[in-house]
Amino acid sequence: MTTTALKLLALALMFCDHIYEFIGGAPIWLTWLGRLSASLFLFCMVWGVHYTHDRKHYLKGLYFWGVFMAVGDLLLAWLLPGAKTAPMNNIFVTFLLVGMVITIIEGFRGKGDRSEAKKLLWLLILAQVASIVLVPMAILGLPQIENAFVLPASVFPSLLFCEGGPIWILLGLMLYYTKENKRSLAISYLAFSLLVMAMGGFGTLQNLFYQNYQWLMALSLPFMLCYNGEKGRGLKRLFYVFYPAHVFTLCWLGSFVAFG
Repeated sequence: MTTTALKLLALALMFCDHIYEFIGGAPIWLTWLGRLSASLFLFCMVWGVHYTHDRKHYLKGLYFWGVFMAVGDLLLAWLLPGAKTAPMNNIFVTFLLVGMVITIIEGFRGKGDRSEAKKLLWLLILAQVASIVLVPMAILGLPQIENAFVLPASVFPSLLFCEGGPIWILLGLMLYYTKENKRSLAISYLAFSLLVMAMGGFGTLQNLFYQNYQWLMALSLPFMLCYNGEKGRGLKRLFYVFYPAHVFTLCWLGSFVAFG
């Protein structure tokens, strides 16, 4: 499978997941399918970081879309108080942080520009300090807006408050450094999925399929292993545009429609 094919598959699975998130009464199997999406996108993203000819431009693009997404999330929460849930979706920031950390590590390991890595490290540190101060201020200052933290955590990309949290940054690093060895990729990814399952508590089938079902992300591994190293058609802007467009649309629809 090419990168484009993997992205299109992840796009469809993500759409299923967000129908469940934003539309009341949607069947839970939609979000089971959605568990495969984020890690597939992250897998494609780390290959994008590997292949891009201008990493600085690549990261700037993720930052722009991350801030755009955060502003949209905040506006929707304010304009649609009757929505099923306030949108807190911003995978752009998670991707940005993964790309920043990879670039910093490679710079200090001599595989990139060390001076640029130092600058990026300082920017990352300053962003963490700013977000730690501003996120609580936003939450306390706008208690009526459930997702008030999203904007400061995106303008100042936060390792703590990004979508998926620090553990997804670790997953991104793991995927980057195992991506060229399918055996290492399979072992580490399955171990990560098992860790996610353990963190949710193994418990009963009720727990595994109706409460803590993020471990289903393990089912995306066969698709990663089918990656053939080719880009495909690209469709570079499709994800950047579709991601905010479908989240905002589904959130709006969820304020007045529901299944059943």
